[in-house]
Amino acid sequence: MSTLPSAELTELASRYLLVYWQHREHFARMLAPILKAEHGLELRDYGILRYLEQDGVTPGVLSEVLHLPGYATSRLLDPLIKKGLIVRSVDPQDARRYLLQLTEQGRGVIRTIEGRFAQELARTFERLGKDRVMVLMDTLESLSKV
Repeated sequence: MSTLPSAELTELASRYLLVYWQHREHFARMLAPILKAEHGLELRDYGILRYLEQDGVTPGVLSEVLHLPGYATSRLLDPLIKKGLIVRSVDPQDARRYLLQLTEQGRGVIRTIEGRFAQELARTFERLGKDRVMVLMDTLESLSKV
């Protein structure tokens, strides 16, 4: 592994952050209208639903993940509960805590959304070509393990 000069590292870090944010914004512009039109959800709602695929998530843990105070997290959860996508139940191990869980309806919404997202991303992937997509995926997986 070669060591890059400090100025080059700074330049690469700056470029990475710019490209990352551009990709994130492109992704949001592409997918947010689908979520809103088809499910009445925001992109952050989808992220919450995906996070709740894990068992044993408490509102406090979700607040930490979202970097939000508890009251703000609660405001995000209430509409998802009203739509029947998640439930809040007393933790059987500790009656002072609540657990958040996806409902079957919530799991169905995730499956539907992922199908629609896959359609949209497939168009992008077709333009890039399989080889470039595989390099991208390998690179992103490697980056997330560093």
